[in-house]
Amino acid sequence: MYRTLFSIWLLMLIFFTSCKSKVEKTMEGSWSIDTIIYKQYEIQNCLSVNIFSFKELSCNLPITRERCEDLVVEYEGEGQWEVEKTDSIPLVLKIETKNMIFSGVHRMTFRKDEQNKLLKMELRSDSLYVICRKGLFDYDGNQDLVNDLIKISH
Repeated sequence: MYRTLFSIWLLMLIFFTSCKSKVEKTMEGSWSIDTIIYKQYEIQNCLSVNIFSFKELSCNLPITRERCEDLVVEYEGEGQWEVEKTDSIPLVLKIETKNMIFSGVHRMTFRKDEQNKLLKMELRSDSLYVICRKGLFDYDGNQDLVNDLIKISH
């Protein structure tokens, strides 16, 4: 009986794990911010850290320092995320958070940086523009995945 229950549990775990899309699996982990423009202002120097990360159900977002008080001060660093495909936009990243910089719906596009061997992601909404790169990513070993992500997001 225990073997049967264990087998069922194992099959369910494998099934639910495999249900994650390539995009969601790739999103998980850390992303270094190369460019961040919020309401037409470059705010990279305002951020406390230059990285955001995505976990299975949550994300850690950068907060701003007080020296950027004239632009935006944001102390909320946690949120939830979801990737969706729509009819009009190939990929959308929804971030739910009290952090007004990142909260909302963003068009998501993947790109190659062949010279530096990096996977890059661009996020764009009415108020936010971000270019970031995937940390600890085996670019050479994942060329098929990189090409698939680019195709899916364009």
